[in-house]
Amino acid sequence: MLIIDEGRLLLQDDAEAFRARGMSVTGPHAEVDRFAAGLTVLSEKQLGSTKSVVVYGAPGQEQRSRAVEAGLEVGPLPLQDLFVHLIASGGAER
Repeated sequence: MLIIDEGRLLLQDDAEAFRARGMSVTGPHAEVDRFAAGLTVLSEKQLGSTKSVVVYGAPGQEQRSRAVEAGLEVGPLPLQDLFVHLIASGGAER
């Protein structure tokens, strides 16, 4: 799949590989911030002490396990949502 925005190639990859690069992480804001440090955050929302971020960059299994151990909810993103976040953020590294 190719993602082109205003004539600029943002991404060229297999659809499954692209989908694996993004995920949502939700939980207490301090834990979410700690987890997301160093990752590309495409969007974030906060309601009270709960925060949700969409991260891009395929965190490895070790990072996912660390998130779950910290009590964070980790989930995949539908391909369309990841596409919208990527376009809205102006792209991410290929």
